[in-house]
Amino acid sequence: MNPILQCFSHITTFVEFFKNNNQVLTIIERNKNNNHLILSSSFKYLIDSLWPLPNDFTKNKHILNKGSNKYFCPYNIKDKIEKMNALLNLRNISTMKDLFIFIILSLHEELNIDMNLNPINLEANQTINEKNENIMRNNFINTFKRENKSLISDLFYAMKEITFCCKNCNTFKYNFKKYFYLDFHLNSILKFKTESQNSARNDNTITIYDCFNYEIRTASFYIYCDVCQRNLVPSFHKVNLSFLPEVLVIFINRLEGFNSRIIFQFYEKLYLQNYIHYKHVGFCYNLIGVIATHDNNLMEKHFFAFCKSPIDSKWYKYDDDKVSHIVDTNQEILNNNIPYILFYQNANSNNYNN
Repeated sequence: MNPILQCFSHITTFVEFFKNNNQVLTIIERNKNNNHLILSSSFKYLIDSLWPLPNDFTKNKHILNKGSNKYFCPYNIKDKIEKMNALLNLRNISTMKDLFIFIILSLHEELNIDMNLNPINLEANQTINEKNENIMRNNFINTFKRENKSLISDLFYAMKEITFCCKNCNTFKYNFKKYFYLDFHLNSILKFKTESQNSARNDNTITIYDCFNYEIRTASFYIYCDVCQRNLVPSFHKVNLSFLPEVLVIFINRLEGFNSRIIFQFYEKLYLQNYIHYKHVGFCYNLIGVIATHDNNLMEKHFFAFCKSPIDSKWYKYDDDKVSHIVDTNQEILNNNIPYILFYQNANSNNYNN
């Protein structure tokens, strides 16, 4: 839990919302009789404790932390999550990914402005001609944004567009799916990279751009086409990112037994203009947080966080109650550890200190 909370607390928009927005106080008051199910109140307490700064903390670069304690123990959040999980009869939160998803969904539900709106379903297939494609895409995006108005949806939620085409009748189908993180599996990506290059040489290096090339690839396969009314019709599908979030969260997954032969590389600057269907500004992302471990086995290991301070633009390692300044970012983060989660923030964000 600790490294996840550290990365959340280094997202400037997230911090400023919990410090300055009266909406959180309204939610706490509205749910005071049911406070054991309100996670946002605990997050406000966490942010106020970690960043006891004036209004716009990004402008107070001479202040790093004026708190009286050297560290803060988030027992309140831990206790709240355990109670919510038990009372709502949810499945056990057994992995870091489970915890991240639980936090995101819980905060989104609590902070959503219109509590009466039903969650939007962006996974319905529709058969249309290409002339109406942009109209449908705009309708899905506008509906999604209209029915999801929270800090979480503003920061993390985005949309994928999956295009299916029957090669026999040339009919296109479009499927839209919301996402609030991307999931990359290095073993599948390494296999795809090796096969696409038709190379027999032992190149076990995967970059983050190899991951996006795998995600946005065009694949051929056989399907049943309800227009042709024929089975095993040759077709293809392609994935595009319809629009990007302000904060892009990426999980890097490895299979047991194959970890040591894969070298993963990522960069502090991430450029995504080649992977998004909707052409607009905001393709560049800055790395602001990394959750990593020393061990190849990601299931039951000790995790820690590297975060870039929005105040002095320096990197720090957060390992429970121990904090250290990172001088050589490439050596410490990229070479000595195994990354599991990457947090990128859009470089065009007014709240980010480049």
